[in-house]
Amino acid sequence: SSMLVANSYSICRLFAILVFIYLGAPFVAQDAVAVTLYGPILGILIALYWLRPSWPSFAVAKKLLGFAGFMGLYRISQIIALRSDVQIVLTTLGASIAGTYSVAARMGNFYPLIIITLNSLFASRLRLQNTISANFIKKSLFLLFAILFLMLLCAWQAPLIIKLLFGAKAAGAGLIYRYLTLAYLPLMAATLP
Repeated sequence: SSMLVANSYSICRLFAILVFIYLGAPFVAQDAVAVTLYGPILGILIALYWLRPSWPSFAVAKKLLGFAGFMGLYRISQIIALRSDVQIVLTTLGASIAGTYSVAARMGNFYPLIIITLNSLFASRLRLQNTISANFIKKSLFLLFAILFLMLLCAWQAPLIIKLLFGAKAAGAGLIYRYLTLAYLPLMAATLP
């Protein structure tokens, strides 16, 4: 049930889009805005109905809000940073290049999501333990090296990946995606525990 609550917003948006596809109706910008507007409301209602949550004590709520506030500010700053590059390209180089860059940036922004997740995982795990076990270090290093290898593989095959996912019209984004992937390698390596 917690998985349903955590993903209720995305699930509601997916169902709304599937309704448009099923009905064969055109999906225009106004529909996308409506889905984005009503998705969180439906998600909250579904979560409240499904879980019927009980409210935590004040001390627990204070701890959760303190951590959630920190994670919220971190996530907001991350989103702003990830979106500002497309706006800079748009204002300096024009719409055509910004569109090509946006395709690559959308793919490349997957890496910070992995990095944020790993940082949260490592931080919570290391906070709970006074000493770090050798087994945890081995598993962490294996995971990070596997991700780094996959990133190198994606960089090597970037034009092919872009063509497979977005078609031949987006082929120009392949090299940009390659360079963005290579640019995220040091940041990924910095997550080593």
